Amino acid sequence: MEIPEGRNRIIEGPIIKNLFILSSPMIIAMALHTSFNFVDMLFVGRLGKEAIAAVSMAFPVQLFMIAIGGGIGIGITSLISRNIGANNIEKAKIAAEQCLFLIVIFGIITTILGNIIAEDFFRIIGATRPVLKLVIDYIKPILTGSIFIYFSIMANSIFRGEGDTVTPMKVMISSVILNTILDPLLIFGIGPFPRMGVSGAAIATITARGIVCFIIIYFLRTKSSISIRLFSPKLDIKSIKEIFNVGIPSSLAQLINNSSMLILLSILSRFGDTAIAAYGIGMRLDSIAFLPGLGLSSGNLIMIGQNFGAKRFDRVRKISMVAMGITGGFMAIVGLFYLSFPDFFIRLFNSDPALVSYGTDYLKIVATSYFFIGVILVAISSFQGSGKGSPALVITILRLFILLIPFSLILSKYFAVNGVWWAIFISNILSSISGLLWLFLFFRTINKNTLTN
Repeated sequence: MEIPEGRNRIIEGPIIKNLFILSSPMIIAMALHTSFNFVDMLFVGRLGKEAIAAVSMAFPVQLFMIAIGGGIGIGITSLISRNIGANNIEKAKIAAEQCLFLIVIFGIITTILGNIIAEDFFRIIGATRPVLKLVIDYIKPILTGSIFIYFSIMANSIFRGEGDTVTPMKVMISSVILNTILDPLLIFGIGPFPRMGVSGAAIATITARGIVCFIIIYFLRTKSSISIRLFSPKLDIKSIKEIFNVGIPSSLAQLINNSSMLILLSILSRFGDTAIAAYGIGMRLDSIAFLPGLGLSSGNLIMIGQNFGAKRFDRVRKISMVAMGITGGFMAIVGLFYLSFPDFFIRLFNSDPALVSYGTDYLKIVATSYFFIGVILVAISSFQGSGKGSPALVITILRLFILLIPFSLILSKYFAVNGVWWAIFISNILSSISGLLWLFLFFRTINKNTLTN
């Protein structure tokens, strides 16, 4: 069977050049994905504070779906890239086809279970009567169309496994453009469209995702180099198990990360709304700083996967080290930029003196650990590319529940809000060092096995 285009480039080509070729479209796609919810909030904000609260309360549910789809997508990318690297093109094809079964299963479960428990869930987490009605109006179309969300996230993983990161970027651009066009039409009832309020924002999102699914199907039929069967795929339990081995720990790590934010918010709530607001602004600035790291670590995962499959273990280690240096360097530069003008970046959101003070301290403390965050992102993606999913989960548990939360509780007693910022700093550094040492041990193990065999 024909070897997918780009395989030899990824296995034999210059590491730095290939890393940037793969990661640049990923960074753009992630930036666009971040803008998806921003666009919704921009238009919904004109409907009033209750509408903003409703969409904000629905956001964790959307994060849950993204965590599931994104984590399983990592498993799909890892398995396909390793099989392509090993020249097992038929196995790569079968692995890609399992994606379709998983999308349908997750879509059905989310739609049925989500619609059953949605109202009780939002009532439990504190939605008031006017907000409850709006959040249900918003979330029901999202839940009902969840299959399109899973499809757009997971199907793009097939292309990434092949070494094609440009097609997912094109797909995301199409999705954002469609959503931006449909949002005002359906929210405000422009022209022949009915005024649907917050539900219009949700329907716009799902409609955009649905249309994009047809674009993805077209690309799978015309651009995919492994020619998967879309309408008569074969169920392969072994491939699904291998996808889950990497994907489930990755999804759990993302879900744990999301839940830990709630715990951290509860700790900060003792110091008032201003501390919570400062943390929220800090997280948004972090998300911008992390884009290069996330993109580069995704490119690293693809390169590690194909080289690992080809048993080029010497190159696997070299790729990982180069990716760490570049990723850590990029994130350190962003951190230095924040450190140079911390109050400026905080004032972009709000100029309240107390908030600016808390936020400035956040950047001065946390931004100095950005280099280590870059290192841990690459270390985790190196494990994932090698078919090891558990390190991502273990490192996340170490960082959040063994380091971050206990240190936040202890240090906040002595240093108030800054104690929480220092806890974030400490947990980033210690978890990074632990992950790096674990990765070195893993490389030593595979090198020993290679010499033995």
